[in-house]
Amino acid sequence: MEKVPMGNSLSLAFIDNDRFFIEGLQRVLLSYFARRAIPVRLLDPAAAAQADMVFQSVERDWQARFCLRAAEGGKQINFSLRAPDDTRWRDKPRCISESGVIFRNDTIGLVLSRVEQALALQTSDSEARRCYWCERQRITRREQDVMRYLAWEMPPTAIARYLALSVKTVSNHKQAAMRKLGFKRNVDLYHWLRQGGLKTVERARGEGCGSGARLGAGTAAASIQQRH
Repeated sequence: MEKVPMGNSLSLAFIDNDRFFIEGLQRVLLSYFARRAIPVRLLDPAAAAQADMVFQSVERDWQARFCLRAAEGGKQINFSLRAPDDTRWRDKPRCISESGVIFRNDTIGLVLSRVEQALALQTSDSEARRCYWCERQRITRREQDVMRYLAWEMPPTAIARYLALSVKTVSNHKQAAMRKLGFKRNVDLYHWLRQGGLKTVERARGEGCGSGARLGAGTAAASIQQRH
């Protein structure tokens, strides 16, 4: 590793419910940076916008909108943590703020190689760049309104009256939001809403985009912090 662009120390944040996997990943990284005399701080997931490096579990596309943290002032290296059989990202555009992908069955050597490569490629360029992928994934204000009332268990007819829309338009907004969020079944959508999922995608005003050992056997399914 030639340099650590963000300073003399590193702060790391991990957003994932699989504690077994994350504890193993943390041990590997702490040992790696200790050998290079680089101090490391572990931050709470809620402070991810202040971290130098973030490891984010990704099960649905909207979770890979790393530009959201950039809009909050974050300029970190972002890794998505994915299940071994998740190959959707290979043939799809992605967030320009994603630095790499780590699969849950990757070897320790492969993980460290990706981390080292991301650090070496990191630059101090602070110029804002437009992320077209994140813009396409963004939940519109009207879609947020419809989803919020659905979370309150209001029927579509009542939502239509309240928003002065037709029932068909309300349904169209709901379907558009479901596509962006990756939900195909209403039951999954409503469970997510009851768990407070809408808070994770609500857009604030003015938001912009600018070795052979395994880390964790038997942890193929990615868990996301915002879900059950």
